[in-house]
Amino acid sequence: MLEQAVSNVVYNAIRHNRAGGHVAVLLEGVAGDRFRLRVVDDGPGVPADELARLVERGFRSDAARTRAPDGQGLGLHIAARVAALHGLELVFDSPPGGGLQVDFIGPRVCAEVADSTQEAHL
Repeated sequence: MLEQAVSNVVYNAIRHNRAGGHVAVLLEGVAGDRFRLRVVDDGPGVPADELARLVERGFRSDAARTRAPDGQGLGLHIAARVAALHGLELVFDSPPGGGLQVDFIGPRVCAEVADSTQEAHL
C-alpha cells in the first residue's frame, strides 16, 4: 500500500508538471529516529488556498483539469489514507521557486516492525 501511495504522488508530479519539467524523490533522516520521503517538482504548483484540499476525494484544481482532463482526483486522496493507516504524516507545500512538494514523514521503524523484531529476539 505504501508503494502505491508513493507511486500516486510521483505519478501526479510527472503528469501535472510542465513540459520539460523535473521531479525528484528524496529520502532523508530527520529529527532523530524519523524519516522524510520528499517528492518535489518544478511545475506550475498549486495555489496556497488549494493545498489543504488536495487530499479531498475527487478534488481537482482548475489547473489540473486543464493539464490532465481525464483524471478522477483520487490519487492524493488514496495516498493520504494509506499514509494515515501507517501512522505517517503527509504534508503539502509550495516551494519558493514554484512547483509542489509532498512529504511523507514518519518513524524510521514502524511500531509493528519494531514489535515483531523484538518478539523474534525473545
